[in-house]
Amino acid sequence: MAPFFGQDVTNGVRIVSVPVIQNPDFYEELKAQGVPTPLDFTVMCGITFQDTILISHSHPVDRDSWPHLLFHELVHVVQYALLGVGEFVRQYVLGWVSNGFSYEAIPLERHAYALDQRFASNPSEHFQVRLEVARWLGVA
Repeated sequence: MAPFFGQDVTNGVRIVSVPVIQNPDFYEELKAQGVPTPLDFTVMCGITFQDTILISHSHPVDRDSWPHLLFHELVHVVQYALLGVGEFVRQYVLGWVSNGFSYEAIPLERHAYALDQRFASNPSEHFQVRLEVARWLGVA
């Protein structure tokens, strides 16, 4: 992945394998108040928090899908790095709410999937993900 992300990203990321990706503790409070669960993390294969990627044992990906899951999650690492944690979370939540609470419509997710599709279409054609993400986000 280094040709796409650079050594700073690939060397700085932590990948942690967990039995299942747990929902945040405050979900129980929401449930008690009759508020539906926003995003069910327990059904996810992977999720990124800043520079840490959690990979779930309960939803394993096959060998052919692994590079795409990793690429997608590394795009999020770059998004976090460029936006900062607070702004990433703000844009993620706002994108989710603004698009009918649809995970697939969250702009940060759509962009990560689009870059993964570009990678999948020709893995030997390297491009700098950081530049693509910065351009898309409109940041330097």
